[in-house]
Amino acid sequence: PCVSDARRRLRQGVLPQQSLEIHQLAGLLAHGEALISDDRDTCRVIPAVLQPPKSRHHDLEGLLLTDIANDSAHGVQPTRRGVDNWPVLSLRVSCPASLCASVEALLRAEPTISSLTVHRGASLTPPGDVFLADIPRETANTLVDSLMDIGVQHEGTVTITPVGAWISRPGLVAERRAPGRSPDSVVWAEVTERAYSETELTWTYVSFMILATLLAAIAIVTDSVILIIGAMVLGPEFVPIAALGLGMVRRRRGLVRQALRTLLIGFAVSISVVAVVALLARVTGIVDVSQIESARPGTAFIYTPNWWSLAVSVLAGAAGVLSLTAAKGNGLVGVFISVTTIPASGNVALALIFGLWSEVLGSTAQLAINIIGMALAGWATLALQQIVWDRISSRRVRRGPRSRSHP
Repeated sequence: PCVSDARRRLRQGVLPQQSLEIHQLAGLLAHGEALISDDRDTCRVIPAVLQPPKSRHHDLEGLLLTDIANDSAHGVQPTRRGVDNWPVLSLRVSCPASLCASVEALLRAEPTISSLTVHRGASLTPPGDVFLADIPRETANTLVDSLMDIGVQHEGTVTITPVGAWISRPGLVAERRAPGRSPDSVVWAEVTERAYSETELTWTYVSFMILATLLAAIAIVTDSVILIIGAMVLGPEFVPIAALGLGMVRRRRGLVRQALRTLLIGFAVSISVVAVVALLARVTGIVDVSQIESARPGTAFIYTPNWWSLAVSVLAGAAGVLSLTAAKGNGLVGVFISVTTIPASGNVALALIFGLWSEVLGSTAQLAINIIGMALAGWATLALQQIVWDRISSRRVRRGPRSRSHP
């Protein structure tokens, strides 16, 4: 059915008159009222038309939230509530016939599953069953670990997708039974998979590194703070740096190696390209050595690292990792304009061509301090998140499900 069909049914009384309006959330169905199932087909109507202009974190019956497009430069979602933070997730398990009984027993025994569907024999590769379950995000890690202990990942597939909108009393009860709070929980499988994807050395990544470093070099020559900020925001290097901390916490050596490779090659290529451009600018007289040697009060901090450089990198690394795990894109903007990685690499390229060796050393030290500080801060933050969440889960098991007052 299309939107027009739904409106016609509203007029005919199939749905209660005070049902779904664009400006309000859905209410509980009273006894005896009809419910039309959602087949998730909007007939190609733009989703934003169907989204409410305001959202609520929780209401008694369910949740309706909105999302916006991705940030292609940094691989993050600058949303009010990112995709990672939906309180309800859809778990899909495609497993071979030999494991179906174990998977079904596991899912049936989990009290936080609000909806469980089994499609017998629906999986052709591997031959077996397909299980669909709605779960609170707080219990995703436990279920994924249990499924991996069974061995589903070797022959089958485990998929986790966010549920953008849900209206379910069993879902609300299931979330009550889950440990902690959904905005604080981290689905490690999703975060790790995204880290692998976004730390790959690609042409797009290298292109952004080159463009950002070129912009930083121009900012240094002109002593423009605004251009420096622009170069900081444009640089895509933070996700690989954060992936170093994630790889250490989750003991993923492959992720650490991939992130290091992406960082080293990205900075090496961008510095080399900018150095060639700077050499051409010097040979043609576009940039004179006096411009580089003159006082630059707006950008001198790039090659003069101090203890504040370390402090800022640590704070930025911690904030950035929290923003990534919580999908808070607005927080990442502050991180991008706080660290001095891209400006330092731009100054290294310029100083190499113009023979300013003290600035080469200073900028290299600034670059190293920022990368190491952010990586260590990210590791410490993720480790703390993991410890805190483990304690919340164990305390939740002892105390039982939390209560939530009705609004």
